[in-house]
Amino acid sequence: GAPFQKGIDRLRGLGYNVETIAVEGRSGSERDAHIIAKELTHKITRETERLILIGYSKGITDILHFLVDFPDLADQVVAVISVSGAVNGSPLAEKFMNVYEEWLADALPSRCPPGDKKVLVSLERKVQMSWLASHSLPRHIAYFSLATFTDRPHVARILCTTYDQLTQIDPRNDGQLIFYDQIIPGSTLLGFANTD
Repeated sequence: GAPFQKGIDRLRGLGYNVETIAVEGRSGSERDAHIIAKELTHKITRETERLILIGYSKGITDILHFLVDFPDLADQVVAVISVSGAVNGSPLAEKFMNVYEEWLADALPSRCPPGDKKVLVSLERKVQMSWLASHSLPRHIAYFSLATFTDRPHVARILCTTYDQLTQIDPRNDGQLIFYDQIIPGSTLLGFANTD
């Protein structure tokens, strides 16, 4: 199922209209921003409908690009929530760029279409930090961040190597992101979850 399916089911049970948007997992944020815009164009039913967008991991990066690139659609967004979002990118993106391009980018193509193959470019800290510095997020939107980090005994086995690499920079990481790279500038910090 979709990420946060239990929460989605609960909110729907309370009468909220909850939709998910599938972006291209291996594409960059610019392309995924266009996908979000296209989907929202079809999903928005009333001009007065208020939208709350929730982005997990790279999903928040895609949402931030959407807000800047499509200001007319962004006018209907009242809040954005980052959940363990790759807001500033990750030091791991540049480190694993060659491995991704040489092996992972073409692995299991039927399960995850290649898209534009710019996923790791969008997650490079130098790229994302430069983008954030040169683009203003819409001011009418309330921004919230929920960051994650844990200790090594609680990291999934598959993330232990990357956790150890990030620990050389800061031990407060979740195996993919350092905690401070998950916070939208100027957002309200909702807290820190002890998870990977």
